[in-house]
Amino acid sequence: MSAPPSNSSQETTPLTQDHENQENVRAQNPLPPCTETKGVPPPNMTPSSENKENPSSIPTTITVFVVPMEFNSKPSEVLCPHCNVSVTTRIEHEAGTLTWLLCCFVCICVLCVDFTKDVNHYCPKCERRLGRYNRPFSLRIVLFIVLIIAMYIVLYIMSVNLR
Repeated sequence: MSAPPSNSSQETTPLTQDHENQENVRAQNPLPPCTETKGVPPPNMTPSSENKENPSSIPTTITVFVVPMEFNSKPSEVLCPHCNVSVTTRIEHEAGTLTWLLCCFVCICVLCVDFTKDVNHYCPKCERRLGRYNRPFSLRIVLFIVLIIAMYIVLYIMSVNLR
């Protein structure tokens, strides 16, 4: 360490005086070796009376549970995360993967029915989309496909018999 500058050669500012004071205190009271124990204060430290009297100064942890919204084909009652209002969702049907597959391989009329389409859920207050229900391949859809195929077969048989 270098010796502190003398007052005669340099002008002393409050910043340099503070720095010199800190160095003098460190030289007189060296820091003890660092030992850390989680949750237990060091033995020479006692909680300040400030924390005992004022509980608001004690740090607190708030745990927030985020529950994902699960939607189905019907309107749902949810708390909108955008406008924080409890609402019943507004739904709109949209042709999804299942609808287009059925359209290509079965019949174009699947574009006219809603039970093959995916469902988008919207907040009626802020008009933001809250989620989507992707339509699974269900028994109802299988029965619809069987009905369409049966109609094709019946029409084919009728057209052959009429010739």
